[in-house]
Amino acid sequence: MSPRADFLKVCCLIWTILGFDGTFADDLPLVQTSLGKIRGFHKSSFGGRIFSAFEGIPYAKPPVGALRFEAPQPVSPWDEVLNANVRYTCKQADNPFMPPDSGHNEDCLYLNVYVPKKQPSESDNYDVIVYIHGGAFMFGAA
Repeated sequence: MSPRADFLKVCCLIWTILGFDGTFADDLPLVQTSLGKIRGFHKSSFGGRIFSAFEGIPYAKPPVGALRFEAPQPVSPWDEVLNANVRYTCKQADNPFMPPDSGHNEDCLYLNVYVPKKQPSESDNYDVIVYIHGGAFMFGAA
């Protein structure tokens, strides 16, 4: 094997070790909902507080195909654990500052939920904020 190939292997190994943050699936938040289980992940606020994030929870069937321009349809329950991570953003008006294909998709009926990092119990009550960005459907707006 060439020295260059050995060097690349060592670099990949170091990159893998440095990129590993020690998070295992057992450490990630898992909640049971009426639709199925949802696995989130942990994030850190600007102030350094750790919280649980569930990004990309579907609240209706995707408005594509026959459902386009129709009233939202309830999402079907799922059997597998839903990994709640970031989904596509909704299609926006053309923007000269964004590349033509920026990962936009009409399948964008998802909620993001953020809660304190602890195992919630049924007796816990949390404040709820519903935020709808009023950005004129441009530049990443709702």
